[in-house]
Amino acid sequence: MNEGIREWFEEYSQAVVDLTYDLWSHPELSYQEYRSCQSVADFMRKQGFQVKTVAAEAFCDEKATPNTVIATWGSGRPVIGILGEMDGLPGLGQEAVPYPSPIEGPGHGCGHNLMGGGCVAAASALKRAMEKEGLSGTIKLVDCPAEEVGSGKVDLARNGVFSDMDVCLSYHPDNSPFILDAWECMAVMHLVVEFHGVGAHAAMMPWKGRSALDAAELMNIGVQYLREHVTSDCSLHYVYRDGGMAPNIVPEHAALDYYVRAADENLDDLLRRVLLVANGAAMMTETKVEWHMESATCGFIPNIALNYVVYEAAKKIPPLEYSQEDYDFARSMYCRATGEIPPEEPEQVLATRLKPPCDTVEFTSGSTDIADVSHIVPITHMTGSGRVMGLPSHHWTVTAAAGMGIGQKAMLYSYKVLAQAGYDLIQNPEAVEQVRREFTEKNKKPYTSRMDRDYIGL
Repeated sequence: MNEGIREWFEEYSQAVVDLTYDLWSHPELSYQEYRSCQSVADFMRKQGFQVKTVAAEAFCDEKATPNTVIATWGSGRPVIGILGEMDGLPGLGQEAVPYPSPIEGPGHGCGHNLMGGGCVAAASALKRAMEKEGLSGTIKLVDCPAEEVGSGKVDLARNGVFSDMDVCLSYHPDNSPFILDAWECMAVMHLVVEFHGVGAHAAMMPWKGRSALDAAELMNIGVQYLREHVTSDCSLHYVYRDGGMAPNIVPEHAALDYYVRAADENLDDLLRRVLLVANGAAMMTETKVEWHMESATCGFIPNIALNYVVYEAAKKIPPLEYSQEDYDFARSMYCRATGEIPPEEPEQVLATRLKPPCDTVEFTSGSTDIADVSHIVPITHMTGSGRVMGLPSHHWTVTAAAGMGIGQKAMLYSYKVLAQAGYDLIQNPEAVEQVRREFTEKNKKPYTSRMDRDYIGL
């Protein structure tokens, strides 16, 4: 482990833990990370970084309340990017105890407080190492909003925030060992589909009405039949946003929220077919249909060469260790959450091991806005630990673990790894070239956000 990185963590680990706990104690929903943004910005200024705060969704509006931190230090190349996330989830407020103890409001049920507060450690420790050895290069930390709604990094990407980076490093807690596998994920579009009909008295003159709700229901039925005739990577989910005001009034308006997911190469055609179903439903009911995208993300492009750089860096870091108190907490929580006896094997309760990278690309059915970053700059997204094995995501147990030692210790370990990886990249220009070469081979087209593509023909 680099001496400068080790020194920094010895001096500031408790301050980083305090910052992650501060974010955990004041969870904020997507695009509302105002307090978190200020806390992170203050920390980075004290560490000697040049700090800019912006509102991701209104990037050029200086009057908009900031929810994003962009902190830079150094000069020249390579530019090492480090990412964090700050948003919580609705309804997942929870005390840091091993049993359900809800706190009204949002909570960090995905562990983003560990990322939003922890990423400062990787950037600051790397700065200490570079200063100590007189190394040139630039560190650029971007602490991002709104991952949970899939659009914070897309907003930033559309405004060129990641375009000057040579490589990018990130971490996310998970109920798994530390993993640096090559993976791809779904591209996704969040659509709002609205039908406009004609209102009427449902009992006295129903023939005068044209039901927007009928159209919405017919669309959903059509989509159910469509599921049989799409490729296996495709998936569709929806909820009703509006279905009318009262049962004795023919609804003149209905709205649906749709998530349309598929591999990058199949998403546009799946969208086309979904919208054909919507148009057919409108035709059958003599209503009008309109749609717009709330958000859209690309599929993730892995960089195997960068994964190996981070893996080799992790070998230089002292392994993660949990206390008996941590294991007792985890086992108690497992029992409370599942009603089952927790495993005896410690590694099946709290993961500490580092899994060697897998070169075979695996496809995951989820989606994330970090995928858009992978179309702009080679990125590694290390995942693992900080949670109890065998328990679900977006759950009270995640919030509880993120507010105490289980999450905090995994966070410190992970950002030591990323700081060391950044240092190794700066010391080895050939490794940066290899990472960039793989990126260029996989990214044949310039990045264009799905929010900016021409879908008028659909």
